[in-house]
Amino acid sequence: MLEKARAIVLGEDYDSRIRIPVDMPDAELFVLMKMAHEQDITFNQLMINVLTAAIDSHKAPAEEVINTPDSFWDNGGWPVHA
Repeated sequence: MLEKARAIVLGEDYDSRIRIPVDMPDAELFVLMKMAHEQDITFNQLMINVLTAAIDSHKAPAEEVINTPDSFWDNGGWPVHA
């Protein structure tokens, strides 16, 4: 985080990705590692793909927020799934 802050202050390029700790049982980790191997990608790239897809599936279309902001927020905004 300090590296990013320093780069921002100095106007330098920096990695805009964030770190998300992921804790899972070994059995699930093994299955995901095999999936990454089968797709010929790194485990990290698989996690990026999975998390991006999960986030995208919960985003409301921008038009919905812009064109109907009151009804969007009156209906609770973005859905939260437990």
